[in-house]
Amino acid sequence: MGVFGENLNQYFEDKYRDIERRISSLKTEKFRELDKKQYINELVEEFSIDIPIVNFSSKIDPEMVRIHIEPKTLKNFIGYYEDRIKYKIPFDGDSQLLKYMVFGMDKTKLEEEYICFEITKENNKENVNILQKQTKKTLESKYELLTNKIKEYNETLQNKIEEIYDKRNKKISNDDDFLNSLDDI
Repeated sequence: MGVFGENLNQYFEDKYRDIERRISSLKTEKFRELDKKQYINELVEEFSIDIPIVNFSSKIDPEMVRIHIEPKTLKNFIGYYEDRIKYKIPFDGDSQLLKYMVFGMDKTKLEEEYICFEITKENNKENVNILQKQTKKTLESKYELLTNKIKEYNETLQNKIEEIYDKRNKKISNDDDFLNSLDDI
């Protein structure tokens, strides 16, 4: 799955940890007063993830940009300029999640409400067209993976919250049993 999937899974794990912290931080008396079903539904609503919408079908007008390329090794080398063709695909939603999608893709980044990718200008327009189509296809494939991962997270969220809730409830019950087993003084 590579870095994309690992980082996205970490994002989900961080969400689960936030839920666990939320449930664990409740004082015992407050926890006992909760309506389990209502509380779990509230957490599901709060921690569900909306899938960002990427409009791959919109017309993408390329623009020419001039990029300064910084040197990577030579200290006295001042770099150079490169002409690139920039494509902007509009999206709506949480850009945080889309960062996982474009991670590791050369010359691809998020700008405002766009996923942007650049292709070095060549004299051969067929090569540029091939690269443009390949990059778009890669983005569509990564978007599908992202969408499926978010759907999977959302579908399992309620069960995960119930597990965390039940774990806390069991701990409280065990603590109560322990206290009740102590000798009176």
